Amino acid sequence: MQVIIDGVEYSPKAKVEMKPMTFGGLLKSVRNALDMTLDQACIEIGCSKSNLWELENDNSEPSFRTAKKISSAYGIELITLASYLPPNVK
Repeated sequence: MQVIIDGVEYSPKAKVEMKPMTFGGLLKSVRNALDMTLDQACIEIGCSKSNLWELENDNSEPSFRTAKKISSAYGIELITLASYLPPNVK
């Protein structure tokens, strides 16, 4: 595939595929942006390290109570967090 931008022809070397961010991906991205370790985040949220790891790796969904704690600890509105949950969880 070739792309022309301002009369210059480009040929991408790799096919780029955009995937929507998952709930766990959002948690991990925000935690990293806040420069928090998993241990620090667990203290702020008030959950176990294994629980947060499971959430960040999309192996589980949070309870409403845990989602509220994450929202508070990370400074993200609860509605924003909920928008990243799979449709069957909301």
